[in-house]
Amino acid sequence: MTVTITPDGRKAYVSNEYGGVSVIDTSTNSVIRTITSTPFGSIGCPEGIAVTPDGTRIYLNTQCAAPPGRSGHDPIFAIDTETDTVTTGFDTIPNVGTGLGVNPNGNQIWASGGDACSSTAYDRVGCDETRKNPVHVINPATNTVIARFFLGVGWWYGFHSFSPDGRFAYYAGDSGLVVVDTTTFNVVRTLGISTTGSVAFTADGALAYTTIPSLNAVAVIDPATYTLVAAIPVGITPTAIAITTFEGDENKVIPEMASAQAGGATWITVSSPFRGDANGNSYTVYEYSTSGSGPWTRVCGDGAAGESAWRHCAFGDLTPNRDYFVRVTFADPDGIVGTNPQILGPVRTPATAVAAVTVGTASASVQDKHILVSVPISQDSNLNSRLQSVEIGTSISGPWTQKCGPYATFNPKLCRLAGLTQNTDYWVRATITDPDGVNGPNPQIIGPVRYTGLTNLALGKPITADPGWGCCPDPRELVDGRIQNPDWTYGFAWAGGTCRWGGGSPGWKQATIDLGSPQPVGRVDWWSYSPEHPTTWKVSVSTDGSTYAEVFSATELRCRTETQQFYPGAYWVSPACGFSAKFGPVTARYVRYSFDDRTTYFIPSLGCTTHVWATELEVYSAP
Repeated sequence: MTVTITPDGRKAYVSNEYGGVSVIDTSTNSVIRTITSTPFGSIGCPEGIAVTPDGTRIYLNTQCAAPPGRSGHDPIFAIDTETDTVTTGFDTIPNVGTGLGVNPNGNQIWASGGDACSSTAYDRVGCDETRKNPVHVINPATNTVIARFFLGVGWWYGFHSFSPDGRFAYYAGDSGLVVVDTTTFNVVRTLGISTTGSVAFTADGALAYTTIPSLNAVAVIDPATYTLVAAIPVGITPTAIAITTFEGDENKVIPEMASAQAGGATWITVSSPFRGDANGNSYTVYEYSTSGSGPWTRVCGDGAAGESAWRHCAFGDLTPNRDYFVRVTFADPDGIVGTNPQILGPVRTPATAVAAVTVGTASASVQDKHILVSVPISQDSNLNSRLQSVEIGTSISGPWTQKCGPYATFNPKLCRLAGLTQNTDYWVRATITDPDGVNGPNPQIIGPVRYTGLTNLALGKPITADPGWGCCPDPRELVDGRIQNPDWTYGFAWAGGTCRWGGGSPGWKQATIDLGSPQPVGRVDWWSYSPEHPTTWKVSVSTDGSTYAEVFSATELRCRTETQQFYPGAYWVSPACGFSAKFGPVTARYVRYSFDDRTTYFIPSLGCTTHVWATELEVYSAP
């Protein structure tokens, strides 16, 4: 028995091996019909089942030689979800149906054929080999096989799972969990995990979960590096897995498993991934102690809320060869689901201080609006290494365009690659420098990484703004596609604030982007150089440039940042915070960001508020 649910959540389809296909109305949790026949006769013995991304069709793998198939050539049926009737049957392949999957684009069906090619009970017509579990990749538009390979493993579940972007398929093979490129159908990696092939991904694709029946556990995998993150004990012989978010809980933060490690003899780095928090109002506090029971010293997290996929903290001035504990605490007014706080440790700092930096394997993960690049480091006891550059190109040999760096020493080796083109493959080159020397792979080239996120409509478009001053008077830097810069002398600084920076008067200021033509707009993001950001701001739109309608306003900060404040107070340079306005969508040609600089950071020594300083304005068609 397997289950699939339509994308709108209205219906669930259950394959009953000897009882047809049950159709369930999810609003009442009742069976509204059972499909037992087809235009060709009996539906046979239903096995694997999957729905297309548009929700219009269900594909069903079968056994028991239902017509129009025959023994060893069981048909794959298509079911119309509007009428819940079988429309076609595909029976030209060697198939004793088990698992079935439809890729996220809906243009490939992956079907497992059981023992159709290994058992002498069948004619084996169409078999390239005589191994167990042939996998047929079928083009549903033509009902033709475009690729075939063999699992050769004893598992009959035959689950097929796909990465959220559809680039990779996962299944259980002879040697473990096999990852296949869905374009070339080449195996790109085999993970030594004895699994059924059922893999569930988090919505952002950052983590994958798969069952390990022999260990009664669920494995947590980082798909970017193909590494095992954790093994979670569960019940006896788990075979399938799914991830869901319950209505009403999407605003609650769900802490994942945090981790802490000694970067060198004098410093520790902490990562704390999480899910949920749809409204972006959670934050994380990091503390350390030499005892698991405290007392605790706070080193990162100043109460700024954010909606990033994970958070990071690094802190120094530690003693070599000593055990430390780290406490990670999430805060969210909507509630927290999971273990909170988490106490990590003991983490022992190395006894020997090594000045040269050691570089680990870099990674690149696709986010909704950018690619996040991370270069792990260790050693570097005097904390003087730096991320010299992160460059991007559409070929492994370049040419390269620098997007990040050089950063100040001990800033995180992280870079947000913005200003990208949707559905384009990129290569990333990351370079670390250290006057004491660099050990490990350097520079590193990662790729290809396909960017599947949103397209920034404001990139390179004309922009006007109220007067700027000092280092940063050019508003075009707000639409240049760089949200991180090597130092503070970048972006655009408006004159004003109650301190009257640059001679400007306090009050409302603005910047206006001309998109060139009226088009759907549903989201505006702006990035600031902390702490020069206002708490009162709004977004307005216009089709003619003269009459504007307000579509979003805010009187509080919802700072989205993958890295929080450093000890003892340094920030990840430019920017420290990103802010989102989601609305509509509406039709607009002109998009205006406005703010009140009387609501910015108050400087106690001067008795007045600072000006506003931003590094990028981004506009997107959808929230």
